[in-house]
Amino acid sequence: MNVRKIRPTSLGQGAGSIGVVFIGAMVIACLLNMTTVASLSELNALMPNTTGGLAQYTLACLGPFPTLISMVGGYLICNIMSSGVEASIFSYAMASTIHLPIPSILYTLVMTIVVMIANLYGVDMFAKIQDLVAFLLVGSMLIMGIIGMFGLGTGAMVQQPYSMVSSWKEVVSMVAVAFWLFIGAEYVIPVSKNVKNAKRNVPLGMMIGLALICLIQSIMVLGFHNYTPWGELEASAAPHLLYGENLLGSAGKIWMTFVAALAVVSTQNSTVNGLAGICQGMAKMNMMQESLQRPINTVFHSSE
Repeated sequence: MNVRKIRPTSLGQGAGSIGVVFIGAMVIACLLNMTTVASLSELNALMPNTTGGLAQYTLACLGPFPTLISMVGGYLICNIMSSGVEASIFSYAMASTIHLPIPSILYTLVMTIVVMIANLYGVDMFAKIQDLVAFLLVGSMLIMGIIGMFGLGTGAMVQQPYSMVSSWKEVVSMVAVAFWLFIGAEYVIPVSKNVKNAKRNVPLGMMIGLALICLIQSIMVLGFHNYTPWGELEASAAPHLLYGENLLGSAGKIWMTFVAALAVVSTQNSTVNGLAGICQGMAKMNMMQESLQRPINTVFHSSE
């Protein structure tokens, strides 16, 4: 399961803008992403030995030049930049919780280097890291959400409306923000050839992942409603830290810092493995430099 899609910051800002009804925007975004997943699953069944993921599908449909522009300009660069943004939020959370006389960016650099080295051992190590992070991240967010939803926190509960909008059109307009919560399911495509019974497991895994993330984040929004004023949530640079502190005090803030660490590990792990696989596949299709065709795990397995 790809938990790269869990983004506490986007979730907090979306909920802070319109209230609990942001769940409606999330459901719409989730359904739209499920149609994308269904399409990708169909393409994966037709082209099971894919090497470049989305690039291979786009090449067959539009040709080489549009593929190069869309993949490099609209996909690779965009995902690299978004990973940097999420990493900066992690460094902010660490600096806010652990007061050490070191630059906050150092936390991100150390995390990135560790994840890069781990991914040099191949897709098995990637999967082990992702599975562990998924279990801890999803479990932590579910518990924190349930505590807030049922008013079981140690902090003071707040009284505020469920909705901050007067029209359903304002809810629909937030679908673009909610969409960011689910981006990343397609990262499984480049490694799908290594999955047992890929025709069944790839679409099933992506669908279950999207539905589970939507459910957990909906529970979190209900927790936000009980413990975090909407205005403060929207204005906060780290909404999840604000929620954790309001919910359980210092312990909640530390717990949410741990969640931020897990989220950035998931993001960096998916980005390093997924984008490397896409670049490798595009090199095999003569759309990137030939040196990228070498599998990343040959660094430590040169005899392969």
